[in-house]
Amino acid sequence: MFEVGFWELVLIAVVALLVVGPERLPALARTVGRYVGKMRRVVAQVRDDIEREIRADELKKSLDEANALREAYDEVDQTKRELDEAVGALDEARANYERYRGEETVSGSTSGAEDGETPGPGGEDPEPPVVPPAPQWDVPDPPSPDPASGSVEGTAGPVHLESSGEGESTPAKGSGARPR
Repeated sequence: MFEVGFWELVLIAVVALLVVGPERLPALARTVGRYVGKMRRVVAQVRDDIEREIRADELKKSLDEANALREAYDEVDQTKRELDEAVGALDEARANYERYRGEETVSGSTSGAEDGETPGPGGEDPEPPVVPPAPQWDVPDPPSPDPASGSVEGTAGPVHLESSGEGESTPAKGSGARPR
């Protein structure tokens, strides 16, 4: 705003005295004082309203941040509960496994060491050996047999069948059949 110094006020007072006259000058000063006071109150009220709005916006942002943190906390709490449930399920599974192993030990072998084997660490039974699956023969689609010659024609050449005496026929060595 503009600034009014002492000399500017003196000049305004002299001009007002000359224009208005000495009889009406005190009433004029009172009226001007009221209007200046009203203007100051309006300016102060507008300033307070602006500051209040700024504080309300800041408070709203703070509340939004607090709500976001609360939601994150709720998600963390939910995840913690789910993890606790999973840990409980794992503990229960481990207890069932230990109970099963205990029943197996009581009903099966007593020490777990058979034929010179030593028990595993902690006195437990060693893991059973992994047995690979039996080989399967890679035989092409069944061709039509030739009953007269006793051989079967296929895509890989003739395959001669030998009888094992038990009603089964097995491929002869060098017959072209390969294990898978």
